[in-house]
Amino acid sequence: MLVAEISIIDRGVEMESSTTHCNAGEGSPELQLTLRKARRRDVSHIYGILAGAVTWLRDIKRTDQWSTDERGRKKRIRKGVRSGHTWIAWHGDTPVATITLDTEAPKIWTEQEKTSRSAGSALYVHRLMVKRDPAYQGQKIGAELLTWAGSTAARRRRDYIRLDVWTFNEELHRYYKSLGFTGLGNFEHLYPGYSASALFERPAKVAETPRLNVEKRRGPRALRIWRPRLRSRPAFGLIEFVWPTASRVFSKGFRER
Repeated sequence: MLVAEISIIDRGVEMESSTTHCNAGEGSPELQLTLRKARRRDVSHIYGILAGAVTWLRDIKRTDQWSTDERGRKKRIRKGVRSGHTWIAWHGDTPVATITLDTEAPKIWTEQEKTSRSAGSALYVHRLMVKRDPAYQGQKIGAELLTWAGSTAARRRRDYIRLDVWTFNEELHRYYKSLGFTGLGNFEHLYPGYSASALFERPAKVAETPRLNVEKRRGPRALRIWRPRLRSRPAFGLIEFVWPTASRVFSKGFRER
């Protein structure tokens, strides 16, 4: 069936203009992507993807949607990278898409859960964006990233993945429903002035993402501090200091200083 690829920008989503004869969530199997956590040096790549999406919205869609509060949006991008919640999908050396998967519920979800039976543990998707490039449009990259997000949530024993979506984009609401999301309604009254008050959730479940090679980097090793330890010698009733031999890594660190 005809479905449109998505670009999600700062808790809001816009349907792309290109369409393709594919089922939702499918794309070219030849397009293999590497998904890895964003580093601070990658922030400029995320800014670039965002700028392309905002330009497309302004010039093609004739809307200033997401073109306001640029400083606040960039601040949230940097925060997502620092917290380790933001990922980038790479095609070779090209950054193709980005997604932020947060453990903390946005305020509108917190308020909604107080009065809803749908309350439960979840991961929250923000700033899912696909590069504005013909080579990557219509490839269902966004849908596959959402599948990965659902698998991640399930492995962390969360009940749902959740999105807060642009309030009046009904076409987009239908699209999410086609991907298995349930619309919980418009909760603008809970957070007046918030433009993405249409809330959607989908049960978390493990599913295959054959085009995504998830790269898991280990965090930096903490420097091991060597301290003298006391060793008792019962035969003589003495206590002596024993100094461990420094590891090669430890000594190398000093030589490089």
